Amino acid sequence: MAALAEHTTVNDHQRLVVWLDDLHLYLPPSGDLTLSTLDRFTSRPGQTVVLATLRTEQRDTLRKEAGGELTRDQRLVMESATEIRLPSTRANAGEQARAREAYPDDLDDANGLGEVLAGAPTLLQIYRDAEDANPDLFATVRAAIDWQLCGLTAAIPEQDLLRLARYELGQFRPDLTSSFSALPLSEACRPAAGGGQAALLSRSTTEDGTIGYQPFAYLVAEDAGQSGNPRPFDPGFANEILGTCKLSPSDRNSIGLACYLRGELDLARRSFTSAAEDGNTAAQFNLGSLLLNDIRPPELEEGRRWYEMAAESGRPEAQYNLAAHLMELNPPDLDGALRWYTAAAEFGLPEAQFNLGLLMSRLDPPDLDGAERWLRRALENGHKSARGALGLLLAQLDSPRSEQGFALLRAAAKQGDETAVQDLGVLLAQRGPSHFEEARTWLTSAAEAGDSGAQRSLGVLLTMLNPPALDEARSWLTAAAESGDVKAQLFLAMFYLRHGSADPDEPTRWLTLAAEGGDVQAQYRLGLHLAERERGRGEEARHWLVSAAEVGHTEAQSYLGVLLANSDPPDLEAAQHWLERAAKQGQTEAQRNLGILLAQSVPSDFAAARRFLTEAAEAGDSAAQYSLGVLLSNLAPPDLAGARRWYEEAARRGNLDARHNLSLLRGHD
Repeated sequence: MAALAEHTTVNDHQRLVVWLDDLHLYLPPSGDLTLSTLDRFTSRPGQTVVLATLRTEQRDTLRKEAGGELTRDQRLVMESATEIRLPSTRANAGEQARAREAYPDDLDDANGLGEVLAGAPTLLQIYRDAEDANPDLFATVRAAIDWQLCGLTAAIPEQDLLRLARYELGQFRPDLTSSFSALPLSEACRPAAGGGQAALLSRSTTEDGTIGYQPFAYLVAEDAGQSGNPRPFDPGFANEILGTCKLSPSDRNSIGLACYLRGELDLARRSFTSAAEDGNTAAQFNLGSLLLNDIRPPELEEGRRWYEMAAESGRPEAQYNLAAHLMELNPPDLDGALRWYTAAAEFGLPEAQFNLGLLMSRLDPPDLDGAERWLRRALENGHKSARGALGLLLAQLDSPRSEQGFALLRAAAKQGDETAVQDLGVLLAQRGPSHFEEARTWLTSAAEAGDSGAQRSLGVLLTMLNPPALDEARSWLTAAAESGDVKAQLFLAMFYLRHGSADPDEPTRWLTLAAEGGDVQAQYRLGLHLAERERGRGEEARHWLVSAAEVGHTEAQSYLGVLLANSDPPDLEAAQHWLERAAKQGQTEAQRNLGILLAQSVPSDFAAARRFLTEAAEAGDSAAQYSLGVLLSNLAPPDLAGARRWYEEAARRGNLDARHNLSLLRGHD
């Protein structure tokens, strides 16, 4: 397909219809039909229509399989299509009547007319009966079927078929393997007596003279489960192919994917690795995905290495997945993610364009022009979330672009984008009381549909009304919290702390759930709550404060430092450690308390104490300004001018102790 898309006759202004019979043959891994390939057709100068056909059972199989990264291209192509489902003529009484009139002796209730005319029921019965009546024939046909079930759509060469048929025979009649005969090949290629023109196997010859065989497609579909009873996949057969047949890297990748879809991860890895080492970029991508997403524990370095090889070779889905993987690192590799999202976005992947736009909007500082450009590209290419994301970006800018953003958000919300509904409601609420009603309307619609984020946001909004709708707010926060939304659990706990609860244990219960769910603010709040309101739970309080402090929560670090300094006995070394971590990040309360601790320690460190108190004082902390004045007035010799300056600053901010000390200084003068 990719080669066809680049053909000179395709790139003209003539109208073009591309017809793909049996779509699954063109989808990866056997084919190269991806969204980017489709984009090459649809972006040509002339009008283009791409049509494809697919049997219902094959469609259902693809949809069932297309859940992971290895089948992502299949999923995206199928999701982008406009589906026209043709019902079976067996459900149409008029069609059935006309068929019976035209073919009175052929139609039955169990099969369609096409199946009967092709001889499908007859061939299926011959195949099933042969297991006992003609084991050599059965093994030969089953080998050809299993060849296809292993993902190999090309005809199976005769020598491979005979060797694999002997393997099949050994699985159910090992006593007959020594007498296996190739004679069933000619029998399998003859149409059945009383059937149609089809045979169990069809014979063909390639340009190089190789004789190959294809099984009747209906038999493959039956063994794959079109009637609801699929035959178990035989990993031993796939292993036999890999060990005895001459395969291209593409063939080995196809076998790997077939094994992966059936849960045979070790065999899938072997197949992918063999193809990847021979330079097959699809296999490199698949191997990287397998190692990062399916192997436990994941093999991060090796998986990333294969992603990088496929990405460097220009495979856009590998570029996209590599970028996503780099964003998941701790800390994320933003430069690498930008590079690979950009490569995939320029190739035309809407998902990459969308994620690149989001990433650019969240950089420090943000690249708003780049973010807008890529989100617009994603929107033009049909990404379902791009309209809302672009709206959110523009809505936070100055007018008139802000109004454009709100218009996009409203349009996305009306189309059912749940994230857009929530973003719209939150932004409207932030615009002030005059927009509360519209915000409430949007959030209510999403909340009633079960969106926990909207339930949480609605609960918060209802507490902001005048007068607040506290009962309704509690109801929505509870609904979100009970669904497992950790932010809602935190907000519900804070709601109870502010507005009270009939059960005094409610705040602790919800804070604990949110803290255990990994919410750092909840861990801090729980530690604070246990330390100040729950006697006898000091150790538990310290545990949660340490959990929040260790991941950089400066308020938790500051409070933990004070708590340890005032414990019995005090742990001054640990207290200084946590206060220093918070102080170095600019937390003024920590700077002030660290300065006091250093000044009062034995031995004291007045220079460091003065430095930290000065930082807090210059940030406007009146208590630090007062403490700095005390420190300066007690130096040897005292810095009374400096002390007076900071007492005056603190006094202007209403600090009574500073006013008192200032009056003493003036009396001293």
